[in-house]
Amino acid sequence: MAGNHAATVEVVGNIGHRPVQIWLWSLCALVFCMVLLGGATRLTQSGLSMVEWRPLDFLPPMSEAAWEEMFLLYKASPEYTHRNVGMDLAGFKGIFWLEYVHRLVGRLVGVVVMVPLLVFVACGLVDRCVLRRILGLFVLGSLQGALGWFMVASGLVERPDVSHYRLAAHLMLAVILFAALLWMALDCTVSTVFSPAPDGVVRGPLLCLGMIMLTMTWGAFVAGLDAGLTYNTFPLMDGHIVPPGAWLQDPWWYNLVANVATVQFVHRSLAFCTVVVTCVVAWKLWAASLSKPVRYLALTLVFAVCVQLGLGITTLLLAVPVSLGIVHQAMAVVLVGLCVTLIFRLVRG
Repeated sequence: MAGNHAATVEVVGNIGHRPVQIWLWSLCALVFCMVLLGGATRLTQSGLSMVEWRPLDFLPPMSEAAWEEMFLLYKASPEYTHRNVGMDLAGFKGIFWLEYVHRLVGRLVGVVVMVPLLVFVACGLVDRCVLRRILGLFVLGSLQGALGWFMVASGLVERPDVSHYRLAAHLMLAVILFAALLWMALDCTVSTVFSPAPDGVVRGPLLCLGMIMLTMTWGAFVAGLDAGLTYNTFPLMDGHIVPPGAWLQDPWWYNLVANVATVQFVHRSLAFCTVVVTCVVAWKLWAASLSKPVRYLALTLVFAVCVQLGLGITTLLLAVPVSLGIVHQAMAVVLVGLCVTLIFRLVRG
């Protein structure tokens, strides 16, 4: 390897039992699906169809009377009175089911965490380190459920729009859970003898990860403010680099998180910065003569970031069709996964 190296240290990966590996990868897949379902729920405006939080209630309405009762609760909500006046029961069922499935899968994640964990602990298949990590993630997952309701509740008072701050917090906590589970799954699966990466080489991928997550945060702001339905032009924003009215609110920094025009401008800018940073980091990793898996992962990350940029531009130009919006959000999570995997390969070999 080129560059300044630490002393070569042989370390064997922390390989777990096959059932534990399958369990951790399944949890990654479930959380990934949860993020996609959350995006679909938001894009189809289904998220406010269930106006009560019943964390222990797994079943949907099972009779016509139960459906009518649920529909009456929805009729009292701001979304019905401001947006969906005249909606019939069939229309309500159309938006109810997606939100119901989203919440059901959230509960399923909790079950898939705890039931196998209890079995694995009883059989001695997980060590204390893994146990502590999983229990910590379970607590975070439980907070994620509460945060989800906290977000929904913000759209049940006066205006039928959830707080974009709470939406961003809900999304990013899900992404953090996904990244942590992915790291654990890799740590439990990959077995290798390795040498430490050159000093400071991990900083670049960490910067990429930070940029991707920052861009996702402003993407959530865009979604929460419906900012993607305005300035549907590219590369300029209705003929301007910086749109008129971008700095109307006081104090000036409030525009960065609450002004529709400025939020979209920041999201665009962060996306381009992320592409540039990723390309520079990938070039440096390639020039450092690292292992082939690391170099190919870096190139894959560059390709994926460019695809994501193209998806974002297309989604904007088409005024956020549901299918493209979901793919755009899914690709953002894929980028996080690629970054985490790249960092893991650099740290673990």
